[in-house]
Amino acid sequence: MLQKFFAFILKSLLQLLAGVAVISLIIFGLIKWDDARKRHEAENPPTAAATRNQSTPANAEKEIITLAPGRFIQIQDVSISIASIKVAPVSLINIFDERGVSTKPALQIVLAVENKSETRKVNYKTWRENVFGAADLKDNFGNAYSRITYSPSRIVGGVQSESIHPRESQTDVLVYEPPLAKATHLTLTLSGENVGVRGDFEIRLNAADWNNFR
Repeated sequence: MLQKFFAFILKSLLQLLAGVAVISLIIFGLIKWDDARKRHEAENPPTAAATRNQSTPANAEKEIITLAPGRFIQIQDVSISIASIKVAPVSLINIFDERGVSTKPALQIVLAVENKSETRKVNYKTWRENVFGAADLKDNFGNAYSRITYSPSRIVGGVQSESIHPRESQTDVLVYEPPLAKATHLTLTLSGENVGVRGDFEIRLNAADWNNFR
């Protein structure tokens, strides 16, 4: 009787060891498969097509277009170019329609806004009068520059609003305090809302462009 009992215990132990061995082999196989998968991913990184639906990192830099007279930046059907840029006294018209100039020089940026659509009008509103964030100007040191208005006088060449028909353009003047002498470039950010498009126009202006007109 005792001999049968020990035989039963031995058989049970052998079955248990066999089960442990099978489980160990399964675990070992999974570990090897995972290692192989990781090596494959390391040697074959995802292609651009595989990652195109991933979100853009929050700190990704926007593309900033450097504009000199004759070049333009475009969003949808609206393009903006620099007609001229200079630091000089500003030409004004007072409430009596008399012409004069400002007592101090200022940075004057003449923009040309073109409607490249064949079928849609662009309802332009000047960036000059917006109070917050519509036409920010900063230099390469991070200094922000204030827009200047001369109310009740008007800036010669400036407009308040205009309906721009297809394939036509409109110029307008933005005026800021003069940049620092050591500034190498300025970044002008114009809100697309003023021309009915989504996004901002990011424009870089080089010191050589405004210094040539001093």
